[in-house]
Amino acid sequence: MNYITLAVILITILPIVSGILLGLLRGWRRATLRLGLILVALILAFSLCGVISKSVMNIQVTDKKLSAYLADMIKDSFPQADLSNIAVALAQSLTKIVVFLLLFSLFLFLTWAIAYPICKIFVKPYKDSEGNVKRRRLIGAAIGAGQGLIVGFAFCIIISGLCFQVGKIGHAVNTLQGLSDAGVNASAQVVNVQAFADEDKEGEPAQSAIDPELMKILNIFIDYSDSSTGKFYDAFSKPFEWVSSVEMTVTDENGEMTTRKITLSGTVAAVKGVADMAEQLIQLQDIDFQGIISADGKPNFDELYDVLGKLDEIKGELPDEAKKTITDTLSGLAEGMDLPVDIDFGSIDLDEVSFSDEGKIIEDLCGYAQAESITKEQASDIVDDILDSNIVLPALQSVDLPDDVLSDEQKDVVEQVLDAKADEYADDPDMQSKIEKLRDLLGL
Repeated sequence: MNYITLAVILITILPIVSGILLGLLRGWRRATLRLGLILVALILAFSLCGVISKSVMNIQVTDKKLSAYLADMIKDSFPQADLSNIAVALAQSLTKIVVFLLLFSLFLFLTWAIAYPICKIFVKPYKDSEGNVKRRRLIGAAIGAGQGLIVGFAFCIIISGLCFQVGKIGHAVNTLQGLSDAGVNASAQVVNVQAFADEDKEGEPAQSAIDPELMKILNIFIDYSDSSTGKFYDAFSKPFEWVSSVEMTVTDENGEMTTRKITLSGTVAAVKGVADMAEQLIQLQDIDFQGIISADGKPNFDELYDVLGKLDEIKGELPDEAKKTITDTLSGLAEGMDLPVDIDFGSIDLDEVSFSDEGKIIEDLCGYAQAESITKEQASDIVDDILDSNIVLPALQSVDLPDDVLSDEQKDVVEQVLDAKADEYADDPDMQSKIEKLRDLLGL
């Protein structure tokens, strides 16, 4: 059991135990009064944390506002991701979490020290017809347990939610570290620590890695996110999302200003989603496409569809906010990883794309490569599919295709099609770049 798990369990149990004891002492009427005041404290903290956090963000720190100071810190922590659009919103989200915890603590104290003593003057213990005091202590203990449950959960859902998100970032860092030399470098960029290299026995630089001391800290959060306690509180994460959510103004694809909700959990899910996708995309290098193309009988694309199917699973588990964040702000993070598969996430609509369907294009290309000839219509269809896709061409560039993937006769047909496409898209530099990359890929 690590320190976070222990702290969360204690914060959960202590209010319940103290609530039961105080409920026995107070009786059911005054226990009910205290319960009502706790609910008031919770509602006030939730209602005011957004307004107060905005005011806090406008506090001047040295030569700039706190919002700009925190936003710069967030952008520096993710140097390869274009977080300029949401950095201020993320800073406000973190500030809002801290303000909520402080406000709830303050209101709990004020309602206990001021409001409760005043109110209990008017809330007398219950007396029966003979004037005997009936505190009904067991009922008071039960109500006290409810008080403790509310207080413990209010604190722990927020604290646990924050620790759980840090743990997910730690998982993303570990995922990137395991990919390759590029993956290790990428993990250092994710958390913005100085990658270092020690010389091995032969004097060659060793793999770069992130600071081991930082990894020790991250591992504590990772262990918590994997623990039953962390998963338990994550099942009740809605209040954390409510507290951490902020609205930001963005420009949509039509150039119109619109508001968009940002949450800490949604942004972290996007970072982890990019890492998990990168882990799967890099597996494309291990697929023996040369063996598939030269194999007798029906080619076996199980490995390809296994990778693409896992990508679809990762995409399907992403919340809508995370998909939008990947598309809008984290394409730079993927580019900064220096991975063999150079896919621009900013050009992919994760709501619409099916990675498995994209695999059908690669299967068709391999099928044509196996055939003795290809018609101009077939070549035009496959070229159109490849040019329209933002996944297939980068994926094919990452694998070791044989030099003779197409016969000379097939190359002539495909080259005629590409020449026609180059003329058709003469004013589209992006499409021209795709056409040239496809020529290089097919050895034209």
